[in-house]
Amino acid sequence: DRSWSPTGIGPVISAAAALVKDMLNSEPTYSLNVNQQWPVASLTKLVTAVAAEENIAEDARITVSANAVATEGGAGNLIVGGIYSRDELLRLMLAFSSNDAAVALAEYFGKEKFIEEMNAKITSLGMYNTRFFDPSGLSPLNQSMVSDLEKLVYYIYNRHPEIFAITRQKDGSTHPFVKWDNFIGGKTGFLDEASGNLISLVNHQGRPLLIIVLGSEDRAQDTQALYDHFTSR
Repeated sequence: DRSWSPTGIGPVISAAAALVKDMLNSEPTYSLNVNQQWPVASLTKLVTAVAAEENIAEDARITVSANAVATEGGAGNLIVGGIYSRDELLRLMLAFSSNDAAVALAEYFGKEKFIEEMNAKITSLGMYNTRFFDPSGLSPLNQSMVSDLEKLVYYIYNRHPEIFAITRQKDGSTHPFVKWDNFIGGKTGFLDEASGNLISLVNHQGRPLLIIVLGSEDRAQDTQALYDHFTSR
């Protein structure tokens, strides 16, 4: 059991790294190992979504390959040879966390070229300790840190709010707080090598409050504990 609280500030949580921050303030309310590199798992899909929106036309018709459907995990129920719109695949990828949809988007653009675009984008955002090797997050080599992911959330919130809007769709969503009335958006992630990762952006008193947990034994419980502690004061 690695549950602990740094210097006694905040609740006891199991996460290896965490952040609570009002996005309109420069200083975080709470931070734990925010510069520790960690496998991001399906948090990767937020960057895949940005790269898809910025490099694939909205009216693109994307044929799903057998290779994409063979990707580990069956979420999305894509059909080999099926033709989907960009936004249909984005919805399956972000809400259902479909690995197949992530690969289909990358293959349409050219998989290696698409991953290069993902890495170019994060570099442009100053996420210098982040690197991606696949579009779905199945690779434990896809790594980032809380301080970098914070920059990604800022970018999506300000430039691509439609990505978070997709993650607010309740039908099929994997996010544990999608039913909260004040939920703005976020993403789940899990790998054996990473444990549970969770990005949650919520509205608190009219301001966007960001909570990130990485390497959690119970990502929903840790996020709930941080939310309750820092919004009740």
